[in-house]
Amino acid sequence: MNQSSRSTQAAEAAFFGALPNPLNAFSPNPGSKQIKAGETLWSAQNPKSLVWGPLDDVVMGGASESFLKGTTWKGTIVTEGGGFAGIRTQPIKPAFDVSSCAGLKVRVKGGDGQRFKLIIRDSYDWNGIAWSYEFDTQTLLPSMDGIVEASAPFTEFVPTLFARRVPNRHFDKFQLTAIQITLSKFGYDGALNPNFKAGSFELEVVSIETY
Repeated sequence: MNQSSRSTQAAEAAFFGALPNPLNAFSPNPGSKQIKAGETLWSAQNPKSLVWGPLDDVVMGGASESFLKGTTWKGTIVTEGGGFAGIRTQPIKPAFDVSSCAGLKVRVKGGDGQRFKLIIRDSYDWNGIAWSYEFDTQTLLPSMDGIVEASAPFTEFVPTLFARRVPNRHFDKFQLTAIQITLSKFGYDGALNPNFKAGSFELEVVSIETY
């Protein structure tokens, strides 16, 4: 890994606080905030003040990179030594209590027909269970202006650790602690993403809301 890659990895770790902090064991539980169906969690207005950062494969020695500007996420995926890019919110504190909701609805534009993952978490463990829902985008002609809407029921999110399924787990709807969007060459359990293309990509994340 060159100096630039090490610097990027360190910056991402610092952004997310990935390194264990022994003082966290004594931190009070931040509790939760009730969220009702139909509330917008993310949009250009950012009503919940979410803070996003890149979570690309450089953290595992890869060379992919991405960034979010406004609501537009773009980057480049290099499959050699890695093969994924992502954006993830800083830990949501207090957590969102979405127990009265059925799921999340994500509205995106672009994506060039690729398959992305909407990921949520229900703990503050950095490498804890990642609950994943796959959705496909559309390849749009220059004259088209379409938005894809995907409804993701909480019951259909797949519990994973490093993209491998974890059996007998149930998402804790009382504690949504992070939101993430990922584009990866992999699906689950080592299988390849059938709707994936290496190279540059661009996805406008128009909104994420509960339903």
